[in-house]
Amino acid sequence: MKTRWFLFGGVLAVLLLTLAVGLTQAQSPEPPSEAPSALEPAAATWYTCMPARVATFTTRIHVRCAAAAPNGIWYFAYPSSDTANASRFLSLLSTALVAGKQVNLLYDPADTSGAAYGCAAADCRALRAVEILP
Repeated sequence: MKTRWFLFGGVLAVLLLTLAVGLTQAQSPEPPSEAPSALEPAAATWYTCMPARVATFTTRIHVRCAAAAPNGIWYFAYPSSDTANASRFLSLLSTALVAGKQVNLLYDPADTSGAAYGCAAADCRALRAVEILP
């Protein structure tokens, strides 16, 4: 029983710390207007999402938005094989879900490569970036 409370307290502390750090940093309500890079091709677009569900699987992490993006895209995913970035995305998405915050998601509407790790081409797109909104 003590172990459960200790684990719960640790997870809660990490989420609250992540939220506190995010609130103390200056954040822009608009997506960054920087020029596209190799990770952010010209076709990439931002979508503002209210996270409804956040999940982790052996092959991916994903978020389901409360409202679909254009063309019926409900899910945005990232491969768990890239553990560092998957952990970063999962941390931001989980924090936003718990705090009731919206997130900006960067994705390429035409990119269906996420199917390789379980992101269905019909309603899911690969994540490129995540930003928690104030």
